[in-house]
Amino acid sequence: MTKKIHFIIFVFMISCIKSQYIKVQYKFTYLTESNNLNSKKEELMTLVTNNKKSIYFSEDKLIGDSLKIQDSKTLTLPEIIANKNKYKTNSSSIVVIKDFDKNNLTFYNKIVKTYFTYTQKINSIDWTITQEIKKFENYILKKAIGNFGGREYTVWYCPEIQIPDGPYKFTGLPG
Repeated sequence: MTKKIHFIIFVFMISCIKSQYIKVQYKFTYLTESNNLNSKKEELMTLVTNNKKSIYFSEDKLIGDSLKIQDSKTLTLPEIIANKNKYKTNSSSIVVIKDFDKNNLTFYNKIVKTYFTYTQKINSIDWTITQEIKKFENYILKKAIGNFGGREYTVWYCPEIQIPDGPYKFTGLPG
């Protein structure tokens, strides 16, 4: 399944090259054990979008998996296991592909050794845009709060950058 996801990402990237696309990187913070606050992990996630389709994935995981596939041609299994940190095996396996024309998203995630996938309609999030603003580098950001999946999320977005897409399953803000 890893090769299938690499192929999907590759095909998506090729289709984006033919049209104007934007690549955005996000710092993704999560708990590896839901009941252990000390298990917090951060990694760099990437969103590539052209406002018709988008893909959200861990660039570290993609690079690590590619290195592991390449090394498997010349190294033995014990050598690969000994170098497991090189392959970023603890990186997120989540891949989210959105198709805005069809109003659906496909979600991929590896749990233990098995990849799970499903397709669903893109959920609209009822965002409340507040009056709060802050500056980040040369951009003015606005604060929005939305409920999704039973949780409340606070986000900062830039109205100057007209991308209604966002990381993971989030979408629908005016920037």
